[in-house]
Amino acid sequence: MGLRPFREVPRDLEEWTRWFNAQDVVSADDIEQTTTVQQTVEQIIDGGIQLWTIKEFAVSYTPVAEDADNILLVSTSATGVTVTIDPVFDVGSQLTIYQYGAGQVTLAGGTGVTIRTPTNLTINEQYGTVTLIEYLNNDWVIAGRMTP
Repeated sequence: MGLRPFREVPRDLEEWTRWFNAQDVVSADDIEQTTTVQQTVEQIIDGGIQLWTIKEFAVSYTPVAEDADNILLVSTSATGVTVTIDPVFDVGSQLTIYQYGAGQVTLAGGTGVTIRTPTNLTINEQYGTVTLIEYLNNDWVIAGRMTP
């Protein structure tokens, strides 16, 4: 089981979808419900190599501080899951969440955490991606494919 490296960094959702579909990744049915699968991909940025971890989950998940920045959280669930953001991150942290499975991903703020969005706190459809950015202490903003 492993991820193939990028020939080029995907530029849009269609390219991301093609890249993910080409991977040899364990299905959510093969993963114990409390286990996450972590894999590292080398990504070339500005002439340097940056490690980028992809963490898959098939049940509701609460990211930890180590998940910040270059982490792509991938929901492989066929049923809805919730990603709860707890107050463990530093200002400037980013989380990217990709809804690979058919189950809708809902975002929630943990105790003392506010997530600001002009829409709902759900990713709008399968293969939708959002990025959360902590711009003030425990205050997050979302950019991406949210349900109107």
